[in-house]
Amino acid sequence: MTAQLDEPGYERRDLQPRGVLLSMAGLFAGIAVSAAIVAILFAFFPRPHPGQPIAAAQSPSPKGPPLEIRDGAGRAAIDAAAQGKLRGYAPVDDTHARIPIERAMQLQVQLGWPDQKTGQGAKP
Repeated sequence: MTAQLDEPGYERRDLQPRGVLLSMAGLFAGIAVSAAIVAILFAFFPRPHPGQPIAAAQSPSPKGPPLEIRDGAGRAAIDAAAQGKLRGYAPVDDTHARIPIERAMQLQVQLGWPDQKTGQGAKP
């Protein structure tokens, strides 16, 4: 069932022009405040010198890894450093030291595996 209006005219439930104008004014005021804040921030932060990239003005970029000209050229140095760690003595901190792997295996055989309850080595 459709109800017909008694008098022809406009829709009374439309938006009010005053509300639309106030919303637009609020939107433009917000844009103006945002632009003012950005202008203030630009005034406080230093600008890079002409010709200097922006990223370089903020912080120096970290150096990348050393590149090898020939494949595997640094492998011998890496292997030698690893063997030195496995076969040499070195302090780790005030109470611990790194020992050669051969000596560690001998001590393991002599002392046995640590007991889980006491933490002491169990002799075989």
